[in-house]
Amino acid sequence: MSQEHPTFLSTHPQPLNEVKPDAPRVLVIGAGVIGLTTAWTLLDRGYKVTIVTAACQSSQERLVSQISGALWEYPPAVCGHDGARTSPHLAEAWSMVSYHAFARLAREPVSESFGVEMRTVTFLFTDKVLEDKDQRKKMRNIERSGVAGFRHVEERAKDFGTEDLYHDAYQISAPVIDTDLAMLRLERLVNEKGGIIKSPRKLEGKLVAREAELLKEYEADVIVNASGLGAKELAGDDTVYPLRGAVVRVHNEGKIFPTVDECYVVSAKNVPGDEKSEFIFIVPRNDNIVILGGFSEPNNDTLDLTGTSGDVTQIVKNFGDFIRRGLSTDLMALKAPPSYPIAQGLRPARDGGVRVERECENSRIVHSYGHAGSGWSLSFGCALHVLTLVEDVIADLGPANKGSREGSKEPHQDDEQGSDDNTCQGDESSVIEPIENSGGIGQGNGDISSQKPRVQIDCTKTESTTRVVISQ
Repeated sequence: MSQEHPTFLSTHPQPLNEVKPDAPRVLVIGAGVIGLTTAWTLLDRGYKVTIVTAACQSSQERLVSQISGALWEYPPAVCGHDGARTSPHLAEAWSMVSYHAFARLAREPVSESFGVEMRTVTFLFTDKVLEDKDQRKKMRNIERSGVAGFRHVEERAKDFGTEDLYHDAYQISAPVIDTDLAMLRLERLVNEKGGIIKSPRKLEGKLVAREAELLKEYEADVIVNASGLGAKELAGDDTVYPLRGAVVRVHNEGKIFPTVDECYVVSAKNVPGDEKSEFIFIVPRNDNIVILGGFSEPNNDTLDLTGTSGDVTQIVKNFGDFIRRGLSTDLMALKAPPSYPIAQGLRPARDGGVRVERECENSRIVHSYGHAGSGWSLSFGCALHVLTLVEDVIADLGPANKGSREGSKEPHQDDEQGSDDNTCQGDESSVIEPIENSGGIGQGNGDISSQKPRVQIDCTKTESTTRVVISQ
């Protein structure tokens, strides 16, 4: 039986919790899906939010969040370069928060404006899943996770690809996001809730050296670094690197090939170092377009692919082989949209996996970057985790500007000298973990600057008992 749950997000233009005149302000650096979902979460908690971004989304110069295939995935991601050092426990928790958030958005009256819908996804394998330790573990985790529509459908494997290529398959129901629509809606919602977006402004140098300056300039109490590839410079993190990828966009009209109504994925094999990985990624969008992918190429930051590039023609060939159709690799012959046939971009990857943590206990900087190809899949979960870290900062250090609020504290002394120390370890007191007792983010009653809640997320229950819901 369904029960009433705490709410942490609302699609209504007004913030879920009242924003008080003396509410803390958070400076969010970055306006991709990570930055915008973080801003939304903070605004609904009652914070003031300013976003600084080096680039704005548009139909001409798209952000990497717009270019993404945006099929929700249970970790690890299909691209084969997923930051293997990310804690599996954290990645699974983040992904399940996002799953339930997007699944709820798909059912809301606002689903069309967010461009979110649920689709059946079939994952295919060249080997038997039960005979592969890693794939068996992932399938069992998915089966227990609360993801809807799980079915082990081994018999479907023979329907695709060349004879005797695939030997196993399973299905789930997963959110598919029309990224252009969703990004526009996210930005609009953040604005409606009172968020201030300042662009374009490209910050340079290490944040720890500019912390006091930025806090003063934006009258902020906390800085959230959601800068994607920009974190290489801003966080002084040399493990951040570009992961080049592309998808092909073709009309899904049933004329050149049968209409695609479901998603199909063949994951890349894990590859070492800088090797390029290939995978099959077939995702119908609600704009009558089917997205075809793909590949991942570490440490290549060139974006010069054309319709005749080898990587692009290979994507089309793989699609034709998969559906057993001899397709032309000419994108115009495939009825690709002439103005937007290829989406290419640089996924913001990190050798150490996703980083969601405080800079150190005396800093007001919180990091959220390194999501690689999983930005949409981890977005709401990471945003909720960032919220707990922001509240830790406020509880530990108080307001940033001395005398501006009751109970304020002086910023740490290293701020004034621009400390260059980037060796601080993250605060582990707010790690998201499976729920043990009732809890979660509630309505946020009381003074948020004096609270230090611990977020608890149930990643093992069915959707009817999840504690992460969206209200309208």
